[in-house]
Amino acid sequence: MRKLMLYYLGNRVRETKIPEGQFVVSELEPSDWVASPKAVEDASLVGTHDLFHSSQRIYRTTFDDALSRFELTERGLIALDAGINRGHFSSRGAAQEKLAQPLAQDTMMILLKESSFLSDEGLELAGHGRGFEEQCMSMNKNSLCNRICDDLGMTSASEVKRVATQLTRYLSAMEVFDLVEVTTVRANLCKIVVKENLDHVIRTSLNAVADLYDKQIGEDEVSDD
Repeated sequence: MRKLMLYYLGNRVRETKIPEGQFVVSELEPSDWVASPKAVEDASLVGTHDLFHSSQRIYRTTFDDALSRFELTERGLIALDAGINRGHFSSRGAAQEKLAQPLAQDTMMILLKESSFLSDEGLELAGHGRGFEEQCMSMNKNSLCNRICDDLGMTSASEVKRVATQLTRYLSAMEVFDLVEVTTVRANLCKIVVKENLDHVIRTSLNAVADLYDKQIGEDEVSDD
C-alpha cells in the first residue's frame, strides 16, 4: 500500500488500512480516528498543498539569506557594475531577485549537476547522469542554452533566443555572488566554471527543505501490500 501522509488539526498523521476497508489515522490524541477513503484523499490533498508551500517558502528564505551573507569580492563588484551598465539588473538586490526566478533556479541546478561538486555516484543514486563530458569542462553558454531548451522542449528560434537572452542575465547575476566564473574564449563563446559558492547556496537551501520533510513527514516507510 502506498505511503500517504496527512495533516489534521496541526498534527502529523499516517494512514493504516484495516480489513473493513476504511483507514485508521494514527498519532492523533486523545484517541484514534477512523476516516473514510474520501476523507483520507481530501486531507492528503490539503496536507500536500501545505507542505508544498512551506517547502517553497523555506527554500526561498534560505536561498536569499545565503546570498545576502556573501561579501562581494572584487570580481563580484566588477560584475555588479557591468551588469548594471548592461541593463541586466539595477542593483545587488535585483540581481538576487533574478536568481530566484524558476528558470534561473533550473539553470543553477544544471550547472551544479555538471560540476565536480556532485559525485558521479551520487548522481547515479539519484537517477541522474551528466549531460556534458568531463564535469563541465565542455560547458559553455551555447551548450548550456541548448541543454535548457532541450529540457523544456523549446525548439523554435524565438524560444531559443529568449532563453539565450535570459541565460546571459542569469550568468551575469551569478558572477556578482561568485557562483560561477564566465570567461570569454572567443567571440560568441563563453566558458562557464562552477564555483564553491554555487554548491554552498544550493546545498544549504535544499538541505533546509529536506529538514522540513524529515520533521513533518518523518522517515518511516509504509510498504505496499
